[in-house]
Amino acid sequence: MDEESVCQQWGGLDVILNFTREDVPAEWADIPRFGVWHYEYGEAGWREAIPMLLTNLLSREEIACIALVRQETSHGQRELLRQGVFATGLYSVVNHWNQLHRFAAEWPAYVCSAIDREGFYQYQLYGAPSRMAPQQLFTPWTCFRIVIGLLANKGRRWFKRWFVTEQWNVGVVREPIQSFLNGVVPEIQWLPKRLNFLADPFGIQVNGQLHILAEEYDHASGKGVITEVIPGNSVGTAYLRRLMEMPFHMSYPYLLEHEGDVYCIPETYQDNQVSLFKAVQFPKRWEKAGTLIENIQAVDATPFHHEGKWWLFCTDESTDSNSHLYLWHADALKGPWKSHPLNPVKLDVRSSRPAGTPFVHRGELFRPAQDCSQTYGGAVVLNRIIMLTPNDFREEPAVRIAPDRKSAYGDGLHTLSAVGGITLVDAKAERIDLRVFWLRLTLAMKLKLQR
Repeated sequence: MDEESVCQQWGGLDVILNFTREDVPAEWADIPRFGVWHYEYGEAGWREAIPMLLTNLLSREEIACIALVRQETSHGQRELLRQGVFATGLYSVVNHWNQLHRFAAEWPAYVCSAIDREGFYQYQLYGAPSRMAPQQLFTPWTCFRIVIGLLANKGRRWFKRWFVTEQWNVGVVREPIQSFLNGVVPEIQWLPKRLNFLADPFGIQVNGQLHILAEEYDHASGKGVITEVIPGNSVGTAYLRRLMEMPFHMSYPYLLEHEGDVYCIPETYQDNQVSLFKAVQFPKRWEKAGTLIENIQAVDATPFHHEGKWWLFCTDESTDSNSHLYLWHADALKGPWKSHPLNPVKLDVRSSRPAGTPFVHRGELFRPAQDCSQTYGGAVVLNRIIMLTPNDFREEPAVRIAPDRKSAYGDGLHTLSAVGGITLVDAKAERIDLRVFWLRLTLAMKLKLQR
């Protein structure tokens, strides 16, 4: 087909999606109004996902990248329209294939909607995976290795699901949160170890006294409640007092003080809303003061006030709780809250999910986020927010805070919460625990009988 015929056939089109392995001729790419788009996989920009997925399995790569790209035109213009970095399903090629395309299937519609709204589209690249193995030649030997690897990963996943427990605990760092910008974890004073783990600590100073709220997770019930951590009379001791409990899971009790009142925004994604609770008699009695956002399974909602406006970050359980970052804004704490037009504003399993209190240091705004690329709550990334407006958002990773592998809780770190000159943290230790196996088995049988 010559160029004239292509112009006659494609001349009235806005955009063309190319699902083939090859680019169309560069001069043809000028004809649609917004060009020719296609998907690319991995840092090498492969046009097929399977080679990338199989290469990931061979190299045990925990992350995979997919991008929607506008093909280079005759004028040399090549644009990245949308990119995501997601955790690799090392136990199933099919599951990982489906996950990648479930996330990316709506991207063309997303970009078209942005063009319709603004008349143009501009995307900020957050960065491709930092390492990517070269493409392999898939000989019978490499295929055999892939099969053995899949079986081994499935076995490890099954064993971990039933016999390995994540024992989270809360610690206190006697240094401000900005001290973590050097990438080193300061000395941590851990609370006593318990069977029910503690996580997601947030604190507030009331009448000169530090109060800490956290999630207490019960393996027997399979859900969390909001608990106050009260220091004991002797060093290294503390006891717990339950403050909020609902029929569904509660966690991440984000605390803030506003106009003389203390508020808590716990994660209650199973309730399909972001709820605001007010302390009627702090810290013992709380009552619901309103619903900030409805019809969203918000995970780790993190509101804060910055430059005269309220902002709220969260992920969404219905899409992906670890990779899709959503942003909301309002003029007042109780709203109305408006969804950011770029939502989800970020797609990166390494630095999306909120992980504590945002803070300003030397005029720059930082946002703690979880790195869940290798395991849930594997580390904390402090993102430097470059642009934060009702119409735009950009951030970049500033430093990654990894847990101390030699410590008692060296298998994960996923909260940094500022309370004045003190920082609250949590970390996990993965342990084989037969007691937890029996609790999980009993809970699974109970749920099966209820069905």
